[in-house]
Amino acid sequence: GEWHIQWEFYHKHHRFLPKGKYARFVDGILLESKDLPYSHGMLPIVRFTDYDSIVSSHGWSFYESLKLPSVMINNMMKVAYRSFCIAAYPKLIAAENSFNFYSMANGPFVIEYTPGVGNPPELVTFNGVQQEFFQLSDHVERFMEKNSGTFGVSRGEAMPNARARSILNFYEEQEEKRESSQIRKYSAAIEKLGKMILTNSG
Repeated sequence: GEWHIQWEFYHKHHRFLPKGKYARFVDGILLESKDLPYSHGMLPIVRFTDYDSIVSSHGWSFYESLKLPSVMINNMMKVAYRSFCIAAYPKLIAAENSFNFYSMANGPFVIEYTPGVGNPPELVTFNGVQQEFFQLSDHVERFMEKNSGTFGVSRGEAMPNARARSILNFYEEQEEKRESSQIRKYSAAIEKLGKMILTNSG
């Protein structure tokens, strides 16, 4: 109750607003309004995108697309670990009062049961993590690789069933092409940032 959010508004210059606009306000009350205080006339932002689209280029990181599958993988691993721990210990199924419960030990032991009281004790084991779980986890991981653009080749892994050197060279060239676009954009962002700093300093 003792603080307020202060908003700063920047508008770059164009033919209808040749000097741009800067405004500062809080809770709908205008505190300051003047021309854009940057001689270069641009916004005080250098945009560095993860990927470029023909339709639009916005500051949406691919990490945003990886949040949901990352949470999903973490939850799946928790469930798998819990299920594995539950199934790791064998279960003894027996009729009530058919054997001495205290004769069970952590090491080798003998169970004497009373004939005629239910069925003989049965040691039961089961698989806590089914095969479908690993298929689903692999599918989610491939989805994350596709959205992040980081595949096995990026980590130095050889492609499955790829024996010809030409195939490996092709994937290596694709990786270099993908990385070079990011390097070019990163260099352009640094250059633009430097120009803006020099302009403001001048």
